[in-house]
Amino acid sequence: MNRHEFIKDMARTETDHISCILSDANNLIDIFLSRYGTKNELTVCIEELSELEKEITKILRCDISGDSENDEILKIGILEELADVIIMCIALTKMYFEPDDVIRAIKVKLNHQKKRFENLL
Repeated sequence: MNRHEFIKDMARTETDHISCILSDANNLIDIFLSRYGTKNELTVCIEELSELEKEITKILRCDISGDSENDEILKIGILEELADVIIMCIALTKMYFEPDDVIRAIKVKLNHQKKRFENLL
């Protein structure tokens, strides 16, 4: 998607409840999987992760203060690619796991991080 298109669409798109977004994503993912197959979706996932990595690298190379127009452009790049990666994470969940398993895995990882943080104090 063109960056300027993304910015324009962001300005006119309202926030929805997460359950509405997940429902829409699940419906589209079903269509993609039936049309293109799992292997293609895995390839797209790798590509989207790579694009997010590039946007994060841009931030690391630049000293962003949060005030300039360039800083906003860099942050929008991350936002756009982050959305793509989240969509692909939903697709991966749909392909291989039950959503509850992923939620439990997230809880386990967050608890692990919490314990590590508590041990540092």
